[in-house]
Amino acid sequence: MTGRILIAGGSGAIGRHLILYLKNNGCEVSVLSRKRESADGKNTFYWDIEKGIIDTSCFEGVSHIIQLTGANISEKRWSQKR
Repeated sequence: MTGRILIAGGSGAIGRHLILYLKNNGCEVSVLSRKRESADGKNTFYWDIEKGIIDTSCFEGVSHIIQLTGANISEKRWSQKR
């Protein structure tokens, strides 16, 4: 895979490893995150779904999007509600 890749939810454990892997294999990686701090030191775009805020410039030049957002499956037990 080559090109510019946008990872939604890249600040988690899987995302951090994936960012490193992709960068080591020549990919340019950006992250779309609900956290204001950067997952990789740069190229992080803030997204607040509840307020409807997104920096649409995150999509410029993107050839692939990887979606990793959601509940942390190792955080606690799954239940009917969760």
